[in-house]
Amino acid sequence: MDHPDVRTYWQPPLDLPDAEAVAGLDTVIDRVAAVHAFSWWPGTTRHPLSTRAELWRTVLARLRARRRPLDVLLEFVPENDEKVLAREARTLRSLAAGPGGGPG
Repeated sequence: MDHPDVRTYWQPPLDLPDAEAVAGLDTVIDRVAAVHAFSWWPGTTRHPLSTRAELWRTVLARLRARRRPLDVLLEFVPENDEKVLAREARTLRSLAAGPGGGPG
């Protein structure tokens, strides 16, 4: 749809290498309203977000370059274990902070 109010969510497609996932993001980045952050690889095997840190650093850098607020949501955590949620949130904040680290 070619309408300025139409937006989409984005998440890395299953089993797609990082470079291809980022290329897909690049095709829709101006329409992205929110991003679902998680670390599945391969298939739906859930890992800590840090396992795919390079993917998320690249994605979050591209989103920062847009200079427009955007929601990045933790969609899943390993084993659906609520005890790791704080760790995963810290990882996401650290990745979102970009170079130099610190709260994001």
